[in-house]
Amino acid sequence: MAITGVRPEPFMMPPMKLTNEMAAQPEQNELARLLEQMKQDKAKAAELQAQKDTATLQGAGIQAAGTLAANLLAQQAAQQRAAREAEMETGKNVAELQAKSMQESGKAQQDAFARLMGSMRSALV
Repeated sequence: MAITGVRPEPFMMPPMKLTNEMAAQPEQNELARLLEQMKQDKAKAAELQAQKDTATLQGAGIQAAGTLAANLLAQQAAQQRAAREAEMETGKNVAELQAKSMQESGKAQQDAFARLMGSMRSALV
């Protein structure tokens, strides 16, 4: 039974089996053992590289999230500072208007008092 459409990875080959004739040849046995060891080492290296790549991507994601959070906090602080400044400016404007109103009110009272005194003087004369 063959599975179609699936390509085996090069390092996923089945282990080599030695025939009885080859079992008697120690050099070939050693080469086969070394070849098998190389395949296993390659598979381990690929797995370690995949883990390393995943860790790198996770680290980049964490760094990006930290940067985003810092930017959001800085933006929020700037908005709060702008709101406080606007509130202070509004308070300053209100104080200036109150002072100007009091000044105009005082002047109007002085003018009214001067007219009253002028009227009284005219009445006495």
